[in-house]
Order: sequence, then C-alpha cells, then structure tokens
Amino acid sequence: MIGLLRTRRAGWAVGVAAVALVGAVPLAGSALADSALADDESAEPGTASVESRPGVGRSASGSGRSASGTARSASGSARSASGAARSEPGSARSEPEELPPALVEGTPCTVDTVACVSIGQRKAWLFDNGVIKHGPAKIATGGPGQETPIGDHVVQWKNKNHKSQEHNTPDGQPSPMPYAVFFADGGVAFHEGTLARRSASCVRLEMEDAQRYYTYLQIGDKVQVRP
Repeated sequence: MIGLLRTRRAGWAVGVAAVALVGAVPLAGSALADSALADDESAEPGTASVESRPGVGRSASGSGRSASGTARSASGSARSASGAARSEPGSARSEPEELPPALVEGTPCTVDTVACVSIGQRKAWLFDNGVIKHGPAKIATGGPGQETPIGDHVVQWKNKNHKSQEHNTPDGQPSPMPYAVFFADGGVAFHEGTLARRSASCVRLEMEDAQRYYTYLQIGDKVQVRP
C-alpha cells in the first residue's frame, strides 16, 4: 500500500514536470521571436540613417545646385540671344555715306574753298560760298624742283611789302613779294610778280589781281592747289 502511494506520487511529479516543460517551450519561443523582432526594428533606423547620411544629402543638394546652375546658364544664353536679337536692328542701320563737296563749275576746286589754283591751266579763282567771286586770273607757278605744292592749304599770314628771305634779285637784293598772302610751308604765297617765267614755288599774279587777293583773303581761309 505504501509502495503504491509512492509510485503514484512519483508519477504525479513527473507529470507536473512535463507540464511545466511544455509550458516553458512556448515562452522561450516567444522570447526568441520578440528578440528577433527587436533586432529588425533596431535595423530600420540604421537603414534610415544610411539614406539620410550627410554625404548622400550633399550629393542630392549638389545635383540641385547643378540643375540650378544649368537653369541659370540657359537663362544667360537666352539673355545673350535676346541681346543679339536686339542688336540686329542696330546692325542693319547704317549711317548714310558722306559725299565729298561738289566742285565749283568750271574749276577743279570744291565749293568749301576760298582760293583755287589750277597749275595745268595756269589760272586762279576766288570763291564766295561756292560761287566764283573773281577770276580766272592769269598766274605763274613753280618750276621743276620748286613746284607749287599741290593739296589743301590755309592762309597763314599776310605781308603787303614782304621781301623774300630765300631768294635774291640778280643784283643780290632780297626779291620783293608785294601783297604776299602765305598759305603753305616754305614761304609759298600769292604775290605780285612777272608771269613771263616760272616762280620759286609761289603763285605770281599781276598787280591788280595780287592787290585783290591780298584784300579778299583772310587768315584761315582755305586754298586749294590742283594739278
């Protein structure tokens, strides 16, 4: 009887132990599952941190700046094209070509001159606003090696009783240059003198014409000498 009781008690103990073991297994499994879930959840912030790393953010920001720079470059190109388009009308416009002054009819000189000399024709004129005031007058001009300078000149100074500092008369006296009107370097002037021979660069006139030129021409007046 006593042995039977002992045997039953041992069986109950074994049964209780088995029940406890069975109950512990699910609890352990649940603990393992909770631990794995916790690891997964802890991994998610890590993943998020990879995506939000400063290097990655800067790259995205750099791409944004690059796109912005491209947009500004495109805008600058558009402005440049617009500027070029605006300049086209100005390029199309051109100033009218300035024509040279007209010639005074019957002379080789232009309307903006006051005294005109034609070496080939051996004539001279005085103009008043493009109209012949006096002439043609007979003249004598410079000979070979002492040619009267061709071109546009201006009256520099005048001397009614001038005597040459460069040339002398056959008796050694300074050559007289009455009513001298100087218009070119080297002492070149209109003045009274013989027309029978060539001068030493000056434009010689008969006395009446020389007086007229002296009175009419003023400092700064334009003188044209043509071939």
